[in-house]
Amino acid sequence: MTSTPHDNIDDDDKIFMPPRYARQFAKAAPPADAADAPPPADAADGADAAVAPPPLDGGYADADDDDKIVMPPRYARQFAKAAPPADAAAADAVAAPPADAVVADAAATNAAKPAAAQRKRRQLLSRLMLPICVAVFIFAGVNLILTLREYAAGEAVYEAARENVQVIETEPSAESEQQPEQPEHDYPQLLIDFDSLRAVNTDVVGWLYIEDTQINYPLLIGEDNDQYLHHTYDMTYNSSGSIFMDYRCSATLEGQNDVIYGHNMKNGSMFGELGRYASQDYADAHPYFYIYTPDTVYVYQIFSAFVTTTSGKVYTFAFADDEQQRQFIELMKNASQIVSEFTPAVGDHIVTLSTCTTRTVDERFVVLGARLGAYPL
Repeated sequence: MTSTPHDNIDDDDKIFMPPRYARQFAKAAPPADAADAPPPADAADGADAAVAPPPLDGGYADADDDDKIVMPPRYARQFAKAAPPADAAAADAVAAPPADAVVADAAATNAAKPAAAQRKRRQLLSRLMLPICVAVFIFAGVNLILTLREYAAGEAVYEAARENVQVIETEPSAESEQQPEQPEHDYPQLLIDFDSLRAVNTDVVGWLYIEDTQINYPLLIGEDNDQYLHHTYDMTYNSSGSIFMDYRCSATLEGQNDVIYGHNMKNGSMFGELGRYASQDYADAHPYFYIYTPDTVYVYQIFSAFVTTTSGKVYTFAFADDEQQRQFIELMKNASQIVSEFTPAVGDHIVTLSTCTTRTVDERFVVLGARLGAYPL
């Protein structure tokens, strides 16, 4: 037990204290029955008999702070043990909040932490998103400019090539009229300077033309199918590439199914308009395509157009026998998205125009035509 300054004072002595401490004692001291037992009656003739014990009910409320209260040492000792210092008690009274207030404050603090964290995350994301958006915008803008420049460069190459082509409306030649086994067909006669084209590239084998469309290009064949995938006919690297035949096909167009490739360009160039053959009206308005060589024009009538894949049967170049070709023609007609009254005969030479789509990497759109006639120029 901790000793107090009053422990060595005899109970016969008198302790004087200011009323404010006496009032504090009256509030803080334990009940009278828990305090030191009062002296026996025979002790009334002693010093304590002259002084009544301090009341525990605030009996000093009317005493002035300049007065002195006389208190027996045992009450002083009780006061020293039980009562906290006045300034400490006051501080505790001010500083210590109620228990429910402490819990409420803790709950509010805990609830505020996630909100503050979210605000910090949002602020951080806002700071990050602005430069990211600016960078994406700049990248997209630069990419668009580069793409348009590349398109323009590719078109410039083919515009220069078209300077070697002159379109003249004419009737089929007299020589072709003397060949009754070939159906007569009016065709646009193109006067093409193949010598100039082949001076640029000896892989030029012809010229592909569809009236009232942008399909008006030199036709090439390379050592493989990659050579002209991203090179123009003058061997300039360009995403437009060229219009070229599959290297496994016949450069003289005498194969059973010669396949010609071209990119589906967003500006409609190359085979960018080929997908319009999915429309019946467009197919009806553009039923033919033409391939010109230095000495012959080949006329093809379109009989099928549909979406396929790179592994589709449409990429069959040759047939084992007539029955296999008949089945091929029937399969192509059934797969068509357009209706054509024309059906190729077994033995006809077929040309397939093939381009990519924008949906999947292995999806293709194809247009098939069968040869109606070959007219000498």
